[in-house]
Amino acid sequence: HSDEMVVVYTDVYLQKLWTVYEVASWLALHGTKGMIVLPSVRALALFTAIAVLYLAAIISFVIEFHTGFRLAYAIVVNVIDFVGMVVFRCLHREKAAMSARLANFSVNSCICFKESDRPVVYGNIVALMKEVDGSLEDASDEATLAAFDALVRQDLSGLVTVSLGRFACWRHAAVISAVIWFPHLLDLLAGVKYGMPLRLWSSWAIHVLVWDLGLYPLLTACMEVLASRFLHFRGLREAAWLLCAHLLWLVFALGAVFATDSLQAAADQSNRGVLAFLVFGAAVYFANYLLFSRPRCCLRLGGAMPTTRLTSETARSERVGTDMIGEVLPSTLAQNLELPECN
Repeated sequence: HSDEMVVVYTDVYLQKLWTVYEVASWLALHGTKGMIVLPSVRALALFTAIAVLYLAAIISFVIEFHTGFRLAYAIVVNVIDFVGMVVFRCLHREKAAMSARLANFSVNSCICFKESDRPVVYGNIVALMKEVDGSLEDASDEATLAAFDALVRQDLSGLVTVSLGRFACWRHAAVISAVIWFPHLLDLLAGVKYGMPLRLWSSWAIHVLVWDLGLYPLLTACMEVLASRFLHFRGLREAAWLLCAHLLWLVFALGAVFATDSLQAAADQSNRGVLAFLVFGAAVYFANYLLFSRPRCCLRLGGAMPTTRLTSETARSERVGTDMIGEVLPSTLAQNLELPECN
């Protein structure tokens, strides 16, 4: 009677027989509708990036305070950005490997901790598939399991691939940048009490918002696009491409820095400059909308995913919906399902 199934996905998920059985139950009854896939690698990447960049900001600010070297932050962040490009490259290689494993999925290759459970799970999958797909009613168990393999390869593979999507999600990039710069903005706000002109703080506030919610997500997405190219390169060719890609990304980043610094200087002087800065920020936000909202880069996917069905009989089960689950399962299908002695 569930409306949604949330999968915290790692590459191990479809290698374990019991988690495959979970997927079998849902796909047989609902297809991919309502299945939400949350790749765990996203959370790991998010919190790692926050920790590293926050530490880098502290180190560079300490260096600048004690030595007066104003380029400390730029140099430290530049090194971290290059490392980030390497990490994006590794993540895309892992994503390609996941897609390849899903494309070759077979329930027979799954791992079962207790081998005596394997026939039980196979039997339950066969019963589910035959119940919702009339064309499999007279099929052998091997043919029915093969149909389930095809269902996973066709439906779940596309869902996982789209849910992985871009690793540079707008929300992630905005959070990472905000953790570093919003405390600095609050420090400046305290300066207003001690004589800092409100116009200067306002221009800084616009500057931080444009970067946190606009330019930083765009530059992060640009970094990922460059890092994901030519994944077949290895050795010196890969190192040369990463260096060239990083230099190209630096051109974009320096252009953004020059534009925002110029607009901030103008905003410090006049209301017209403030208006120009706000217009620039609106254009940046619109670019983010086009880039991130359209491809659905957010984590919660599945409900809006286009789904496919094996046969018209499976489509019928989708139309019957909860009535089928409430009536067919208890009366007929439940009688054919077995539970192991010990799960």
